[in-house]
Amino acid sequence: MSSGRSSFYWPMRIAPEPHRSGLFAIYAWCRHMDDIIDGPLPPEDKAAVLALWRGYFLNERSATTMDSESVMIAMTLSAAITAHDLPSGLFLRVINGMEMDLAGVMRAPSLAMLQAYAHAVASAPGELCLNVLGWRGKGAAEFSHALGEAVQYTNILRDMDEDATQGRLYLPREALDSAGIDAQDPKIVMADKRLGDAWLALALMAEEKFYLSDSLLPDAQTRTKIRTALAMMAVYRGLLRTLRQKGWKPGAAKVTLPPWRVMLTAGRVAWFGYP
Repeated sequence: MSSGRSSFYWPMRIAPEPHRSGLFAIYAWCRHMDDIIDGPLPPEDKAAVLALWRGYFLNERSATTMDSESVMIAMTLSAAITAHDLPSGLFLRVINGMEMDLAGVMRAPSLAMLQAYAHAVASAPGELCLNVLGWRGKGAAEFSHALGEAVQYTNILRDMDEDATQGRLYLPREALDSAGIDAQDPKIVMADKRLGDAWLALALMAEEKFYLSDSLLPDAQTRTKIRTALAMMAVYRGLLRTLRQKGWKPGAAKVTLPPWRVMLTAGRVAWFGYP
């Protein structure tokens, strides 16, 4: 994994073993699934791959029918699942989210549908990471739901141009309606001069979810165990802040945080805890 490829790299690096290996195994699988959905395979082949992975989690993690790359990922992931007693249901939830993308339903979805999608593709991996780090139960699930929405909404704000080229428009119908935009074709919406208002509406939702995450933080002892997750939270909060400062500008370069800033944020949380 390239250190520059993900905002998660340095936060995961601060985790001690064996937790670190478990986190990287989850990340590698999620990245693999993303690459499948966003890659050049025909839709029916993508659906077949998702079905294989669904069968893997439903049938005692048998990878005999997978290609060599998937087998290697499955072997590493299986070790993490066994070591940390990770529930298959959370992995299946991720696959559900991938199937939503594949079905083409993520075009100006309702806010309820967007929340369900975020819970699948962001909250479920987040809860798996919390399980690896030693936090389980209702509190961990509620925290991961809120933070997953905050992270996914931030991703959407950052990636709107790129998503539009894939025929996707994740801005919720409610945000578009508030800006007076009734279209759902990504090309039409991206050309609308009122798009900045809809973008801002989602940005405010993301901020609210970060504040909700703050209110759901666990006790001090558990916070020490989940500093990796809190570092991820701090990194994405910084990304949202940067996005808000720059605002929505049609055709602008993609906003990213420089690796040194991600590393510094992760290090600060590792040493001093989450502010």
